[in-house]
Amino acid sequence: MMNKAVFAALLAALVSACDYAGGRAQSGQRTDAAYRAAMEDYRAGRLDQAIAGFRKVCRDDPSNSSARFQLACLLLDASRDHAGAYCAFREYLLQQPGSDKERLARDRLAACEKEFARELAAKHGLADSGAEASAAIASLKEKLAASEKEREAQRNELAEAKKSIAALSAQVKHLKSLVSDSPDAEAPSRDVRDVKALLAGEDDAASVPTPNAGRDVLAEDDPDLAAVAPIAQPKDAKKQRDAAKEEAERRAAARAAALKAMRDKIPEEYVVEEGDTLYKIAMKFYGKASAWKLIRDANRAIISTDGRVKTGQKLKLPK
Repeated sequence: MMNKAVFAALLAALVSACDYAGGRAQSGQRTDAAYRAAMEDYRAGRLDQAIAGFRKVCRDDPSNSSARFQLACLLLDASRDHAGAYCAFREYLLQQPGSDKERLARDRLAACEKEFARELAAKHGLADSGAEASAAIASLKEKLAASEKEREAQRNELAEAKKSIAALSAQVKHLKSLVSDSPDAEAPSRDVRDVKALLAGEDDAASVPTPNAGRDVLAEDDPDLAAVAPIAQPKDAKKQRDAAKEEAERRAAARAAALKAMRDKIPEEYVVEEGDTLYKIAMKFYGKASAWKLIRDANRAIISTDGRVKTGQKLKLPK
C-alpha cells in the first residue's frame, strides 16, 4: 500500500494551490456569449472545444462559478483530469458555499480524491520507491504552481484591461465633446449654427450705439458737460428740419412700396430644396435673416424643435 504520508503531502499541495480568495458572489453570466458557445459545444459532443471554452470564460471572469462547475465536471468525466477537476470543484465550493449544487460538488470532489489515489497506487513500485514518489509529487507541485502563476498573471492582465477601458472611455467622452463644438460637425447641425448666427447678429444689431451716445456717456461721468449750453442753431434750421422730414417720409414710402412689392412676390407655399435652411429661405424671400422666425412660427407643426427643415417639406410663407 502507498505511504499515507505521500498522500497527505500531495493533498496538502493540491489544497494550497487551489485555494484563493473565496466567498465570491456568483456572476450569473450564463447568458454570456462565450459561455453559450461552450455549452453548445458541450451539447454537441465537442468536449475538447467545450473544455477550452469554459477555461476561457473562467480566465476572463474568474467569478463565473457556473462556468467553473461545468469545467470541473468535464475535466472529471471527459478528460479524466482528476487533479484539474479537484481544483475546479474546490474553487466552485469556495465561490458558492451553500448553493443547490454544493452536495453534488462535494461528492464529485471526493470522487476526484479517490480516483487520484487509485492512479498513484496503480504505479508499481511507487510505494516502495521514495525517490519516485517524491519526484511525482514535485512534478505535480510544479504544475500546480505554474497554474497558479498563470492565473495570477491573468488577473493582473484583467485589471490592466479594465484600466485601459476606463481611460479609453474618458478619451471617447472628451472627443465627443470636441466634435460637438467643432465647426466641422455633421451637416445636419448646420441649421442650428445658422440660427445661432442669426441670434448673434440680432444681438449685435441691438447693441449699435445711437447718435450722440458718446456724449451721453461722458455726461454721466462729468456733470459740467451736461450743463453746457446747446450749440446755436442756424436761422434756416426749421426749413432744414422740414426738408429732412419730407425726405424721410419719401424714403419710408419708397421702402413700404418696395416691401409690398416683395411681399406680393412671396408664394403661399414653398417646397424645401436640398441644401435649404431657414436662414437661406428667409434671405431668398424676405431679404433679411431675421425672417426665419416668421417661417418657423408659421410651420411649428412640421419643423423640428432645432429649426431643421427636410427636403420636400411644404412650408407656408407668411406675408
